Amino acid sequence: MLRVHGSRASSFGVLLWALAGPVAAQAQTPAESVSAAEGDVQADGQRLFDEASAAYNLGKFADAIAKFEAAYALLKAPSLLYNLGQAHAKAYEIDQDLAHLRQARVLFTNFIKIRESTGEATGDAKERVAEIEAEIAAKEQAAAAVPRPALVAPAPAPAPTPTPTPTRRRPPGALTYAGAGVLVGGLLAGAGLAATGFVSRGRLVDQAAAEGTLVPLSSVRADEYAAHEGQAAAMAYAGIGVGAALVVTGAALLIVDHVRRGKPAAAGKRARFTGAGMAVNF
Repeated sequence: MLRVHGSRASSFGVLLWALAGPVAAQAQTPAESVSAAEGDVQADGQRLFDEASAAYNLGKFADAIAKFEAAYALLKAPSLLYNLGQAHAKAYEIDQDLAHLRQARVLFTNFIKIRESTGEATGDAKERVAEIEAEIAAKEQAAAAVPRPALVAPAPAPAPTPTPTPTRRRPPGALTYAGAGVLVGGLLAGAGLAATGFVSRGRLVDQAAAEGTLVPLSSVRADEYAAHEGQAAAMAYAGIGVGAALVVTGAALLIVDHVRRGKPAAAGKRARFTGAGMAVNF
């Protein structure tokens, strides 16, 4: 006979049931003899059962489950359902996966139904189902009691910093061109008048000196030279003054137009610049 051996070392211990199997070496009538194919099935089932029992005893419960299932597929022995339930219960003790307990509950329940339908004893299978259901309920209750992390609303995104709109400067106006013309004209006119005056005065001085070396200059002639020299000097200083005034006026016009293009004046506001006898409204 095929037998299952084991013990109940814990609350999920193994209850071992004898498996009904073929009786070996008995005299049988030809009608009762087992065919060679059936004998092979029984032998394969016995082998798988032995391998499953060995794996179970070694704590290799995944292997034991696979072997017990293969043996049941051949032998259809209800006791193997019990053994499968025990293997799943032991696997749960290792990995704490409730799927093993739920499968064990199904196997024990089916074992009970088959045994009761044939009037056979169910052993402690009902107690095992009760223990498993209590364990499953306790685990599910503990899992439900674990506080879930509070949902934290995401922080609002910071408001985008407005990008300052670059101020578009107006193109140079009439004042810029006028100022540039006045400034350049002042430089040229002032320099020209000053140079002409100083050069003329120098020549007059040289000419008077040269003439005086030959014949002493009369008072009338000396006065004439002095008058011409004074006019030449006046021309030179007038050129400097006019040139300076024009340069200042031109620079002022450039500055005023630059300011206006950078920061427009308020509507209706009028600025006035006065210099060197000239007035400019803008």
